[in-house]
Formats: sequence, structure tokens, C-alpha cells
Amino acid sequence: MQRGKEKPRIDRWEVIRIFCLCFAGLLVILFIWKLVLGVSIRREARMEVQWMAQENAETLKDEANLSEDFQIRGKVTVLIHRGDDGNILKSYTLIPYSGVGAAGEQMTGTAIFRGRTYEMDWGAGNEEEDARSMWQESVMEEVAWLTVRFNSGETEEGWERFEVDAKELMEEMGSA
Repeated sequence: MQRGKEKPRIDRWEVIRIFCLCFAGLLVILFIWKLVLGVSIRREARMEVQWMAQENAETLKDEANLSEDFQIRGKVTVLIHRGDDGNILKSYTLIPYSGVGAAGEQMTGTAIFRGRTYEMDWGAGNEEEDARSMWQESVMEEVAWLTVRFNSGETEEGWERFEVDAKELMEEMGSA
């Protein structure tokens, strides 16, 4: 009698072992991809913040008509609120500055920008009860609330806080 070819026997444990190795390899690849992508996104966000801080500092210097003694004192704080898609919905830039105005007066304060628009100096009061002062008050309240939350180590969903070094920023502006 002729014996037929025997079918090779598949070891169930060998199949399970191969599956587990493939799955583990896939997880490692996904982890590395997410890590690299995350670093890239953080670097891009950092560049975006640096550019926003620089643009707002240059606007402050030009619009306040500050002389070449313009200095940024300390770190510039940028607060950004992003939507689920990653786009910026709202941002505030706080710039502590000093300089000499066109009339020779010393100017010192912390400018607050909402997006790319100068809103006011921190703590600058406006005695008039008009829509602009009410708007400024709401901006001040939100910025103060976010600052306290971040300074206490808490976070607010969707908000990020970045700090830009003054020396670095002044160098970028060509004022170092």
C-alpha cells in the first residue's frame, strides 16, 4: 500500500507565538511613530508660539512708539486654546516690557495681546464704562484666571501655556 503524503501538523502554540510577536512588533512601531510625530508637533507648536510672541513684541514696540531702549523684561507668556482639530481658537500673549516713549517718558508694563491685537496693559484701568472697557475687563479676568490656574500647577482643558525667553526674543527682533 502506498501511503499518501502526510499533512504537516500545525502547532497551535507556534501560531500563537508568531501572532504575539507580530502584534508586539506592531505596537513598538506605533509607539515610535507616535513619539516622533509628537516631537514634531511640539516643535511646530513651539515655532508658532515663538513667531506669535515676536510679532506681538514688534507690534508693541512700533505702536507704543518706543525707542531703541525697548526691552522685554522676563519671560513672555503665551496662552493658547486649541480646538479638537488642533487649530488655535484663542490666544493671549503677555509681554513684560520697558522703554522710552517718543516724548521721553519711561514706559513700563505688561502688554496683553489677544491673538495679534493689542488689548491693554495688565492692570491698566479705564474709568469710562463703555463697551471697550467692559471688553478689556473680561479679557483681564480670563487672563488672570488662566494665569492663576497655570501658576498653581493646574491646567485647563484645551489651553496650553508656553514661555518664550526674553533674550532669545530680543535677539530674533535684532534688539539684543
